Amino acid sequence: MQGDFNARTGNLQEYVLFDDDKYIDVPVDYFIDESEIIRYSQNEGNINTRGRALIDVCTGNNLRILNGRITGDLSGKKTCYKYNGSSVVDYIISDKNILPKVQFLKVNPLLPDISDHCQISYCLKVNNLTAKGDQIKILKHKHKT
Repeated sequence: MQGDFNARTGNLQEYVLFDDDKYIDVPVDYFIDESEIIRYSQNEGNINTRGRALIDVCTGNNLRILNGRITGDLSGKKTCYKYNGSSVVDYIISDKNILPKVQFLKVNPLLPDISDHCQISYCLKVNNLTAKGDQIKILKHKHKT
């Protein structure tokens, strides 16, 4: 998912810290959150209600915010610039299993004549198998938005 969520998440993490099943029985289909790459944000402590709700949705669905944890944007650059301040409210969000396939994420420079939001580009490494006759080829695609 990607877009303007109007959610300020600060440095809240979207996984359960120190998650384990040592002291309580958990359902069979419960996935224990493994140690993840910490996410950073230039908003730091700036968190709003939508930000907490977005973190809850991500935590409950094994989703990860890519901003602030992928090469190219390790600091969690601001994505929106308004007359009264700037913030991180535009996100790229993916299933946690896709995280290793994202090669980079870049918050592009602001183009104020077009928008008060920065465009976000990313590269996703994907292998597609295609069959042609008896041959199978692996095609590598890069996605950029």
